Amino acid sequence: MKKPKSLASLGIAAAMLLLVLTSCKNAPAPNGIEPPLAVVSEPFRVTAGDIVEVAIVDDPVAEGITQDTVGILDSPADIAQFVTLIDSSPPLNSDATADFYRIAVLTKKDGTELSLEFGGQGLFFKDMASNVFYTLHPKSKQDELRRLVERAEGKGHESGFGASLPADVEGTHYGYVAWIDHGTDASLLLLRDPGELDWATASEEDVLRQANYDPAAAWYRLDAGLLSTLERGQVVAITADNEQLDSKPPIRYGLSLTLLDH
Repeated sequence: MKKPKSLASLGIAAAMLLLVLTSCKNAPAPNGIEPPLAVVSEPFRVTAGDIVEVAIVDDPVAEGITQDTVGILDSPADIAQFVTLIDSSPPLNSDATADFYRIAVLTKKDGTELSLEFGGQGLFFKDMASNVFYTLHPKSKQDELRRLVERAEGKGHESGFGASLPADVEGTHYGYVAWIDHGTDASLLLLRDPGELDWATASEEDVLRQANYDPAAAWYRLDAGLLSTLERGQVVAITADNEQLDSKPPIRYGLSLTLLDH
């Protein structure tokens, strides 16, 4: 007659063991960064054209902590640069235990938000909706992301250059002389957003890399004599023909150039 009681005791013990194992599995890792809950194989995907703003938050989501927005990326060039750094990031299918870095809240054109929690000084991030972790690849992207975040927070190089320039009008383009090519096809590269470029030390590779993040970047073919009077970093207005050659950045034929005080 005691057999049913023994079976009942065994069932209770098994249920308690299952509860303990489940609690251990769901417990957060140290420092508030949780391990991934599911193994995934697809990289992280996001499109710059869908994003209108990236807000930088410097506090984790936790009871008793007030989150403050400490930086904003809202220029097309800055948004494109940020998205380029995180798009196609491979999943991190291992424990990610590291100090909190920042939260980036990406606002989409439809008003919805995508929140990413960065850890490891920006080396990896978690999609807070799916709780899936991703890591920046190659690792060199970590330094670039931190520079961009610091600039957004006003701690590094002054940001928002393009916002202080006059708006382009039909046939007239405003920007910074970023690179001058005195070769056969004399031309200059005009950037509306130079980012963190140091005109005194930036190489052609540095300038072309920044041009990839600046949707307004373009080459302008101009008179060689006129180009010889210019210096990098100067602000100019260029009137150009509507025709342009298909390249990245595009190539346009400049008709006139005006040096601006800025």
